[in-house]
Amino acid sequence: MKTKVLIIGPIEDHGGRELEAGFIVSVLKDDFDVSVLSTGNMSPKSQFYEISDGIRMKSLKQRLFKKYKLLRPATILSYLRNRRKEPLYFYVNNKFNLRLIKSREKNILKETIEKNDLIFVIAHLQTLRTKEIIELSEKLGKPLIFRTTGKILKQKFPSYLQKVTHFIHHSYHNARSLHEKINEPKYHIIDQTSFLENELLKIPLASKRVTNFGVIGRLSPEKNLENLILYFKESSDLSDTLFLIGEGELRLKLENICAGIPNVRILGSIASTEIPEIFREIDCLILASYSEAGPLVGVEAMASGRLLLSTRVGAMEERLRGTGNDFWFEADSKASFVKQFKRIKELNSEEISEIAANNRNVYLKKYSHKEIAESYKNAVNFALNDNKSRNNSYS
Repeated sequence: MKTKVLIIGPIEDHGGRELEAGFIVSVLKDDFDVSVLSTGNMSPKSQFYEISDGIRMKSLKQRLFKKYKLLRPATILSYLRNRRKEPLYFYVNNKFNLRLIKSREKNILKETIEKNDLIFVIAHLQTLRTKEIIELSEKLGKPLIFRTTGKILKQKFPSYLQKVTHFIHHSYHNARSLHEKINEPKYHIIDQTSFLENELLKIPLASKRVTNFGVIGRLSPEKNLENLILYFKESSDLSDTLFLIGEGELRLKLENICAGIPNVRILGSIASTEIPEIFREIDCLILASYSEAGPLVGVEAMASGRLLLSTRVGAMEERLRGTGNDFWFEADSKASFVKQFKRIKELNSEEISEIAANNRNVYLKKYSHKEIAESYKNAVNFALNDNKSRNNSYS
């Protein structure tokens, strides 16, 4: 009989967490009996299904609506009042059901955790329900892996994190922020891989003079796009173009800023399957963010054989070490951006080709599907064997 592994966390419809959860499920499903429970608003349109290889996901809200008839009248009323915008079960957590929900959620979490041999959380450290999941797992004697998402800030951490059996982080930088305060739990570093690997590796390496620059991601404050547009305006000439690909709350504001800048174009959102075409068009990806965990688009640029102009964000320093791609700027410093932009513009074809090839080779060596998949399998087996050793030492 296969070991039962529960993947759990706020897996919703769009984003890196959804894709990563789908990838982890697809990697583990042959060796383990894998089930998935979303604690967030998950619909059948979730990006999780793009790569989960046939594994279906249930949500905590679905389970609540199905199991407890008492919650249904107010859920249906809320659904109708909101003009049926979302699936019916999304509305189970409404103000009428508020006092009835918490104990029932805990019952479902307990039942689900109890049926599994290992719990695999994918979430930010202090996501809603994380505390309950960790404490229930410990009480029921289940080893728990916590795959952290988002940047880990240096701060005081809740004591229940000490009960986590094993952590997985994107980078040593993220790991240090936590494990300087939490000494006992073991951890692995497992970075991201591109879910479009086959298509990206077919793209010819960058080799010509760098003129087309791209940003791919949410148009949101942490991406530092207002500064970037102004930096680009003052650094570039009309032969250069900056493409902003994505949607977000800053779109209208950014469109107003770009109104008088002819070589900055906002293209809006695209399907994930269109990303390889974007990388074919651009020579260099810009990451201007203040805060990221990865980001995923960074390894996609490396797989594509593109150059990167970046802040020292997330795992990027670790990823690009030894590639010659050392074009780092400070998020709030126009001078540092201008300096690095100028360095990239002055590269000749041979230098561009060498850096592009180095980026792709590092991707293949450290971040390919094969490498990351093997790392996840090893981490799960390590946690299971470690738990077995602990139990044997207590018996």
